[in-house]
Amino acid sequence: MYSLVMNKEFELFIKLCGGDMESSVALKCTTGLISNIRTGKREVSKAKAKLIIIQFPNISLTRLLYPDMDAA
Repeated sequence: MYSLVMNKEFELFIKLCGGDMESSVALKCTTGLISNIRTGKREVSKAKAKLIIIQFPNISLTRLLYPDMDAA
């Protein structure tokens, strides 16, 4: 099942990195995984969230891992 809520914090991470390719390099993953997270097919794992927060501490860990909280 796909998430109906866009992960705004993940989108911010992609913007800060400079795009999909750069964010995939930063997370040591494929651009396919980046796409799957953006579309809601996959969620941000705790390991990937940790890498994001280390690089960009201004991104909210809670909103990154639980984007549905904003919709409630």
